[in-house]
This record gives sequence, structure tokens and C-alpha cells, in this order.
Amino acid sequence: MSWQLIVAVSIALLGAVSFLVRRWEQASVLTGQSRQLLAVTPQRGLRSLLPYGACYLYYAVLFALEYVIYLIWQWTLFDLLLLIDSGAFGTFLYGLSLVALVAGLLMLALIAEPYLRRGVEYRDLTRRFGRLLAVWLVTGGSGLIISLAIFLMHH
Repeated sequence: MSWQLIVAVSIALLGAVSFLVRRWEQASVLTGQSRQLLAVTPQRGLRSLLPYGACYLYYAVLFALEYVIYLIWQWTLFDLLLLIDSGAFGTFLYGLSLVALVAGLLMLALIAEPYLRRGVEYRDLTRRFGRLLAVWLVTGGSGLIISLAIFLMHH
């Protein structure tokens, strides 16, 4: 199975879940339950678990994007190290930067899960996912732009 097929299926699945969650959020707004807490009760059953499943699917997408962001910034930091070219001190800075990068990404992951889960409780999951996705995309995009600028400076 090729990686393009995996990405296409993942995007289709994410789109379907997003559509269902948006319908669920819109239905709750129409019935006047927009800011009430969602309680999982036996009467709601499996239907109330769909938003929580979507929450953790969104979290998995963000977690996968964190890995991509790590790879982008790892190469960007390596490119910056080549610009500095300061020997052992540059290697130390590169290692220290990677530790700071991993710590920052870990903090983002630890913050994202309860933030998304609260989005389910307040029926605000899609908007919260969009906010987090914007932060992830800006972080990864800035790394790509810096890396591209360094590449263009040398070629």
C-alpha cells in the first residue's frame, strides 16, 4: 500500500468525521444546548461517544503533524548549524536546540488533549481543532520558510 493511498484515506476519514461533528455541533446549537456540558449517560449510548472518538482522531492528526514539524525543524536547525559552522560549540547548540524543540512539542501535545476534550464537553470541538491546527501549521510553515531561505542563500 503506497503512502499516497494512506494519506488520501486518512484525509477522507478526517473529513467524514469533521462533517459528522459539525452536524452534531449545529444540532446542539439549534436545540439551545450550545454551552451546556455534554454528559455521557446510558440514554445517549454510542451516539455520545462519536464526538469523543472525533476528539481523539483530531488529536492523532495533531500528533502526526507534530512528528512532521519535528522533522522540518530538525533539518532547519541543521541548516542553521551549517551557516554558523562553529565546530563543537555548534554541535552543542544543535543538540540543545533539538532538546528544546522536543520539549516544546511535548508541551503542545500535553496541552492539546485536554483542550480538545473540553471542546467536546462544550460542543466546540471543530473550532478548537482549527485553532490548534493553525498553530501547528504556522510552526511547521515557519520552519519550511527558514529552511528554504537558507537554501536560496547558498544556491
